[in-house]
Amino acid sequence: MLDNNLYDQYAILGRIYDWEAKGKQSFPVLIPQDATPGSIEVESLGPKVVDGAHLEVLRVHSTDLEIEIYFDAKFHLVRLEVPAAKVVIVRQ
Repeated sequence: MLDNNLYDQYAILGRIYDWEAKGKQSFPVLIPQDATPGSIEVESLGPKVVDGAHLEVLRVHSTDLEIEIYFDAKFHLVRLEVPAAKVVIVRQ
């Protein structure tokens, strides 16, 4: 299930994404706002240093949204960005 109003669900992508294979990977989702099934593409953008922290970045792309999610070395979600909306969410 992919609810654009719940950001914690993106943490799951860090667990199911195959970090060794890299590349674009597709996952089926259900979007409750639309009550429709769909899919998302997830792609590794590689490592990036943000505010002194070394993070791994995934880009999530659906039909109407692109999100970048940042994970620490243990693949815990620490940051989420929606570049088109200039939104940044940092987990405490």
